[in-house]
Amino acid sequence: MNSYQFEDLISDYLENTLSISKRKKFENFLKSEIGAKEKVDQIKRNMVFLGSLNQVNVNKRFNDD
Repeated sequence: MNSYQFEDLISDYLENTLSISKRKKFENFLKSEIGAKEKVDQIKRNMVFLGSLNQVNVNKRFNDD
């Protein structure tokens, strides 16, 4: 697995939707690459933060305007 493949799979890893074989490859990369765990941790924190934001209500014609 290279860094691009790793980055493409981060959200799937966090959402627990990877197959067992992909998850093992991902976790091996996570253990062996410097900075990989920090990247996953930061994305997880961002996901939690974004999930905590209040929903914005707009006029029904917002997209039309």
